[in-house]
Amino acid sequence: MMSNLSAPDHAEQPPARAPESDPDLDRFDAQGYLGPIDLLDQPTCRRLTRLLKLDQTTPADWPKGCAVSSRLHYEIACLPRLTSLVSKLLGGPVMLWGSSLILRLPAQHHAWHSDIETAGTDDRTVSVWIGLEGTNRGSGLSLIAGSHRFGQPLQKLASQHGVGKGELDSDTVMSWATQFAADAGTAQPDIHDGQAIIFDGRLWHGSANGNALLPRRALLLQYASPDTPIRSPDPNSIDWPLQRIQHPRPPSVMVVGSGTSTMNKLVSPPPIANSIAAAQLSTVIQHLPNPMPEDTDKGWRPHFVLSGQTTQVLAQGCHASVLSAQTTPHPPHQHDEEEILLMLSGQAELQIVDDHTGKTTQQTLRERELVYYPRRGVRHTLSNTGSEPAVYLMFKWRGFGAVKSPDLLRCQVFRLADAFARLDERNAGFATELIVEGQTEYLRTLHAHVSTVQPGAGYAEHVDAHDVAIVLLEGEVETLGQRAGPTSVIYYAGGQAHGLQACGDVPARYLVIEFHGQRNSALMPMRFDAVNLKAALKHGIRQLTMRSSLLEGMVRKAARLLRRR
Repeated sequence: MMSNLSAPDHAEQPPARAPESDPDLDRFDAQGYLGPIDLLDQPTCRRLTRLLKLDQTTPADWPKGCAVSSRLHYEIACLPRLTSLVSKLLGGPVMLWGSSLILRLPAQHHAWHSDIETAGTDDRTVSVWIGLEGTNRGSGLSLIAGSHRFGQPLQKLASQHGVGKGELDSDTVMSWATQFAADAGTAQPDIHDGQAIIFDGRLWHGSANGNALLPRRALLLQYASPDTPIRSPDPNSIDWPLQRIQHPRPPSVMVVGSGTSTMNKLVSPPPIANSIAAAQLSTVIQHLPNPMPEDTDKGWRPHFVLSGQTTQVLAQGCHASVLSAQTTPHPPHQHDEEEILLMLSGQAELQIVDDHTGKTTQQTLRERELVYYPRRGVRHTLSNTGSEPAVYLMFKWRGFGAVKSPDLLRCQVFRLADAFARLDERNAGFATELIVEGQTEYLRTLHAHVSTVQPGAGYAEHVDAHDVAIVLLEGEVETLGQRAGPTSVIYYAGGQAHGLQACGDVPARYLVIEFHGQRNSALMPMRFDAVNLKAALKHGIRQLTMRSSLLEGMVRKAARLLRRR
């Protein structure tokens, strides 16, 4: 099955903002908030609340720094229901800059205010307030609808009227609001546990826990576009005039699309909780030997490229293989990983056995053809029936939890040569064309495109929310201070800043594969299949060994102290 999908030039650029006629956008622009929105079912809400209570992660750099230090906070912030809506409201890429768990005891108030980080600016930011425990109309948020358009932080008005922060009540706030909009009104949404309020960061808001006995817990997530400057409040100046600290900038993480570190400090997402992988991948630049040596005895020889865990997938691996003439590496098989195979040179017969239909198909896989293998359900193998060795590159990954859907990508073959030929016709300095894009069991989106870059062209340093693999087929490029030529594999893990420029005398041609992970592993029950069970047992043994070593050290120290006495 061949793909002739096409995309406009510069496909890496963020999508354009949705039409203004969108009802969510219209409502958000008018009143400054949306909701309540159903986000978590009750069992998930209770489970997450327990996990958040137990989460001892220290916020990074400032009180809202759990956005980049806690994997649990990060995964909740990456819920597709949230990120798709926030991306629409912000008009493209999304940066997570703040996350904090808020506890309010019975009768405890949070005074009316405007958020210091965003007050008095024209930049749109989006805050998401998620009720977790003890949430109801009497304990949730109170908002002044439309106040994001007033252009006046509450703290400024309080200072002008000589009213202290703790003295602001709803009647006073309402009287000020009517001076800007005669129809202004207080909104107190009827919200319950597991529901969310999404509001503009400039909105006037406050809360009070009206419960007689129960505490109220909520999670506050704060997003912005990456070109919106976010600065920490000065803790010594929380009243008017509001002061912000210019340095250090609060660490932020991309959750949708790409951004640069021009305005903000973009960092990598927090590592996977209870990581059991051998290595945490960041950036890999690996040049493959040419020609690649064979193993004439076995008929098949793999060459290691990379292996480890990223913030997007539980395990990512890549190797190149040389399949000698008249050789088959193994019978048709299937596995828990998803795979992409790219034929680098030579050709081989691809055999596919569909377990659902029992049908066996065979197809010749030629140079610069790519095949995607889904997880299980499709048995496959290669046979080199020719007289020359076949060389191919394999990416293999495993995610957190397999998603079932009738719309998942199926096993397909894609021709890169046709796409490169269409790029040549454009004769552009930097041009791209889409090869494939869709959801898999382990990935929210698997995306692949090819690029042609003329010498001297390229793209500036930026940060992606997803993992990016580049297979350089022709020409030379410079990235991260290193030079790579054909055939090289470059891997940028999500959150790693990187740029690229073609160098040399000929255009650079390469394949780009983007791995947009499902993430949200903390929200999914652990699948104890053979692979996960083995990894969990190894992790448990390692923890017991560490604890026994610690106990042995304590015993020895106690014995030394006793001998001194």
